[in-house]
Amino acid sequence: MASALDTCSFAVLGNSDCSANTTFIHLYNCSRDTSNHLSSYQCSEKIPDKCLQFYDIPEALLILYRSGIFSIDHTTLKLNICQAHRDALGIHWRRNKHSCCYPNHNEKSKAKPDRGTTLSLSKQYWLKTRQTIPRLCKKCVTELRKDLCSVDINFEKEIEIFYQVQESSVDLKDIRTGCLTAEEDHECQDMELGNDACISSQGGGLNEFSSQFSQPSQQSDYTQASSQDWMDTQLTPKDRLNSAMKILSKDYEPLKHQLCLSWSTISKSSKSYYQKKAQEAIFLILNIIAPGQETILLNSIETNKIEIDSTNKCIIEAYNNAANSRTQTQILSLIVNSFTKSELRNMIPGVTVSRIDAARKHAMITGPGNIINPPKIYRMKLTRPKISHFIDYILNPLFSSIVGFGQTVLKLSTNDKLTVPKVVRNLIHARIINSYQTYCLETGFSSFSKASLYRILKVCNASKQKALQGLDNTSAAGMGAIDNLTKVVTKLEAYGLRNEDVNKLKEMLQLVNQFLKFEYKLHLRMDDQCADHCTPFALSDSADLNFAAQCNHSHTTSCNKCQLVDSCVDIVETAFSNLEIPQTLSDEISYELENGARYVLEWKRHLLRTVHQDGARNDVLSDLKDNQGLLIMDWGMKFLPFIYRETQSDFFGKKGISWHFSCLVLRSPIDREKLDLFCYVHILEDGSQGWFSIANILVHLLHEFKSDKPLLEELFLKSDNAACYHCTNLISFIQQCNKDFPIKIKQYNFSEAQAGKDLCDSKTGSCRLHIFKYANEGHDILNTNDMKTALESHGGVKGTQACIVSVNQEVEPKIRTKIPGISTFNNFTFLDDGIIVKKAYNVGSGKKIGNGTLTDKNLEVERVYNLKINDPFPGAHEVGTVSLNQHHVDENTTNESVANEVSETVGNDHISETDSFFSCPDPSCQKIFAKCFNLERHLAIGNHSYVTNSCTSMDEAVNMYASKCETLRESNNLLVSTLTSDTELNINSNSEDRMGWAIKNKRKSTRFSLQVKDYLIQICEACDKTGKRPDCGSLSEEIKKACNENGEKLFKKEEWLSSTQIKGFIASYLSRKSKLSDHDTTPPPSKKQSVSRNECVLEEVTMEDDEKLNEIVTALETDDYNENMNNMVDNVFLAINIQS
Repeated sequence: MASALDTCSFAVLGNSDCSANTTFIHLYNCSRDTSNHLSSYQCSEKIPDKCLQFYDIPEALLILYRSGIFSIDHTTLKLNICQAHRDALGIHWRRNKHSCCYPNHNEKSKAKPDRGTTLSLSKQYWLKTRQTIPRLCKKCVTELRKDLCSVDINFEKEIEIFYQVQESSVDLKDIRTGCLTAEEDHECQDMELGNDACISSQGGGLNEFSSQFSQPSQQSDYTQASSQDWMDTQLTPKDRLNSAMKILSKDYEPLKHQLCLSWSTISKSSKSYYQKKAQEAIFLILNIIAPGQETILLNSIETNKIEIDSTNKCIIEAYNNAANSRTQTQILSLIVNSFTKSELRNMIPGVTVSRIDAARKHAMITGPGNIINPPKIYRMKLTRPKISHFIDYILNPLFSSIVGFGQTVLKLSTNDKLTVPKVVRNLIHARIINSYQTYCLETGFSSFSKASLYRILKVCNASKQKALQGLDNTSAAGMGAIDNLTKVVTKLEAYGLRNEDVNKLKEMLQLVNQFLKFEYKLHLRMDDQCADHCTPFALSDSADLNFAAQCNHSHTTSCNKCQLVDSCVDIVETAFSNLEIPQTLSDEISYELENGARYVLEWKRHLLRTVHQDGARNDVLSDLKDNQGLLIMDWGMKFLPFIYRETQSDFFGKKGISWHFSCLVLRSPIDREKLDLFCYVHILEDGSQGWFSIANILVHLLHEFKSDKPLLEELFLKSDNAACYHCTNLISFIQQCNKDFPIKIKQYNFSEAQAGKDLCDSKTGSCRLHIFKYANEGHDILNTNDMKTALESHGGVKGTQACIVSVNQEVEPKIRTKIPGISTFNNFTFLDDGIIVKKAYNVGSGKKIGNGTLTDKNLEVERVYNLKINDPFPGAHEVGTVSLNQHHVDENTTNESVANEVSETVGNDHISETDSFFSCPDPSCQKIFAKCFNLERHLAIGNHSYVTNSCTSMDEAVNMYASKCETLRESNNLLVSTLTSDTELNINSNSEDRMGWAIKNKRKSTRFSLQVKDYLIQICEACDKTGKRPDCGSLSEEIKKACNENGEKLFKKEEWLSSTQIKGFIASYLSRKSKLSDHDTTPPPSKKQSVSRNECVLEEVTMEDDEKLNEIVTALETDDYNENMNNMVDNVFLAINIQS
């Protein structure tokens, strides 16, 4: 802006002649870029802690510092300056001396000044000496910095103060409107010149020019061509714009003032003024360039403008902050193809063309933003013969077993996949490798290192054999029989059996084991032409047509693997009969063969009955009506009290708390394809796990259901085969009181014995885990109230509610009703005039039992129901849901197809099976779930998936491993066909005569011999004196091998006992002894008296005594455990005392 004054405020410096100048501007209007000028003289002000980054020095601040004015206030910035002094002190300043100006410079030194003085260094020197120095050599600069290290200058603060004063140097009217007239500007200057306020206290005023600038610079070489050129160059940008617009249009109103403040700080009226002037100027130029098409041209220009959105801004910022050039190239490749090179160079200051080309190459080859990784170099030093040698070794049946059911997917380094049969490794990798290296050492074979062997085992993926707990007795006995038969075959090798035959028999037994464990359930159907697979045919009783089904097909086909199961023991026995073996060993082998045949066949029967009985639940759920429900009941494992900080004394002698789970499944009223789940937990404060407690809990549940769900009219009951459920008392109670119940019970279906894993088991695990989580938060779970509080904490378990009850066992009535053969009946239908019993679900018409034999006055509801509710159910709660396949599950549908349907509706609705944590409790079911409610839904529907599962490199090892696995499977199939060729005709010819082969048969009662009883009683009495419990398994082997003084065996083969029989005898003996001691009678009679008075019989234990026997056996095991722990503690304390 032009000043009203006619003199230059810097004329006193005398470094330039400004007498001819007539136009002046205020110092705060000097805003040229000084970066290139300062960089050329190597005097740019560096930003601390930032590499190659410098401050932007305002031109006005540079002029003040070169003038020796280090005070920044309104007065100094209002000074007038002519063009000559502006050039001489600003960006056109030149060195006019060739010697260093530092006062302490060595005169003998010929060093020349190579740089100007930085602003901060100049001010530091002035503050200390009140002098200015324009030129310095390198050596003097170093010395000067050392001398001035005590003078601290915050240059960033100096620049900030400058801008603050510059903004406040405008009149109040300019702040309000954003524009000033020349007269107003002059008035503002007159007001501000009297202001003594100074923002920076480090510096002098204008009156100190002469003293501060002790060494003034000479006149600049800058000259003017003519006075007219000088006047043109001195025009302000505003004057030039007005002159140009006046030439273009006589109607253009000149621009009064330039915008000096930030756009965001001016008023609305000022913004409107500047927008209007800008629009007039733009359209005036567009009208000259393209008359009548101003808008079109303007739009075409706007589309070519570079628009930087927030994402691109972040990318540019990341590029500027990148640590190295490689990272910058990766970041730049994200946007390099979206802009031209010139646009990128405008957007990102400092970016080069070569960097842009490198980023485009990166984006084309590796992809935008992808990390550049150096290529991996593989060194293949594993030879094929050595790989083949190791793979042959690990596939030895001693270390690996090829499973006939299931698959494993091996992945190559090229991401190709190979499907191989499922393999189970019987040893851990470390032991396999140690054994292999020992074998190589003995045979002189040079093998790989341990690391390479571990890598081969890792890429040749296989499942690992694990110890299992909680197996049912029948399955465990069958697997144990296979192991015993394998040991028998090993013994036969020592007596002349050829090595080829031994390996063949062992492979056969292993095939039988894998087939029954994994594959047999897949073969079972409701209508199959194979007698081993047709479940109604296998469960039909030929002696009673009421329990027999009439198949509408013939059973003419056969299954080679099923035939192998039936004949495997006979094949081993044939090999045994062809050898000459001592009589003592011959009896043991014969005994093992007899037991093996019985246990393997019973295992096969058990599996068939398990699959068939689960069909009852499937049919009920598929045909469930709106007024019907399925109630599944089971006892949870007793909960032991849990203390957050438990001492050793609190750990022993705990008494478990009984809790009962009841899961109700209803069809959802909102969506008929879904089922609603309700779980009710009864925590028993008093009472035992017997039929009386079950009857009270059942009555309580029926009243709760009726009050909460008035539309419910009929119930289907389901439970496992425990004695408290499957007993005459409970069945009679339901039949007699069914007419008085608020909800009628229509059916009661039992699972196969020890195969009743269901929805309640899953709920037990969820509730137990919920309680433990609550206890880990610092709470003690000591009683029933604590359990209920824990179950309801944090919203409780979804769809589950609990109550605390007490059952007075003293008022349990004595019942005289009888149902002959109830242990053989598994399905009960309740009618008004009696019940219909069936041995197997939907096999035969069943047998009807009238009410006459089921009625007892002690079974009335008033006499049985005495449940005391200490803490009721909380009431309304969240409901769980289950998806139900809308298609009806036909009884002829195969298990495989049903499993596929469940997989679609249950397993794939939420997550994939690879990220799962909850597996189905059925050991043969392959379903795995990520969430507990998916498992509950699967168990509620009950359609288990017995299908082939897929599991998830040294590519050579994987390929060889896969091919050998396939070869082994083919050899197994060949072995099956070879071994069964001799027995196929005999079995097929008698297939129709095998009706009912899977029915559970009662074993005949066999008395123990007196000699065996005497032997066991002696052991019991010896153990009673010493306090140690006998090992029943060791006793079973001891009875086989016990000899007299002459070396003859004490017991014949017919007198040998299994570990289960010995355990039952000991439990019975201790029970009788305990009853005698409770009545204060004399101790048990002597051995001979005991034998004569008490007849011990080897027979199947009745279901009514099963619970008591289990309690006795549990007590024995607990005593044995406590005794071992006490002995261990005594030994520890004894060792401590000896050391001390």
